[in-house]
Amino acid sequence: RLKISNIKFKDSRVEELDDENQYDLIICCNMLNFLNSRDLLNQTLSKLCVALKPGGKMVIHTPHFWSVREPFTKIPLLHFFPTFFQSYMANKLGVRNTLSDVRNPSEGEIVRIVRQFHVELKRKQPLRWIARLRTTHITLWFEKHDKVF
Repeated sequence: RLKISNIKFKDSRVEELDDENQYDLIICCNMLNFLNSRDLLNQTLSKLCVALKPGGKMVIHTPHFWSVREPFTKIPLLHFFPTFFQSYMANKLGVRNTLSDVRNPSEGEIVRIVRQFHVELKRKQPLRWIARLRTTHITLWFEKHDKVF
């Protein structure tokens, strides 16, 4: 409609990102919480950072650990319990049949991993700690340095 010809959209799996310095913008929405180990989180963020062009931007929108409510069922404090108890309570309350083994990464954990690839945090939301208690997700905006120092 806008007759813009220099934009390509690609919806893909992280495993398919083989190209280095290929993308100007990467949007990662509601997926990091399904990486249930630090190693898997590290591998995934590493692959995303390598695929990002210098000067490129990356937006990560993910559930965060310090939310009062569990992000998907909205049950208060549920995500602080073991997975079997989460599934049991969700089933009892009729919210959802099963919960997979999710792990909500912390903001600090994400930032530490991406900094290794010269990708810096530019902005985050929510900004205040009290807002984090009210919301279930956090959005982080990153930018890859043009030059490696």
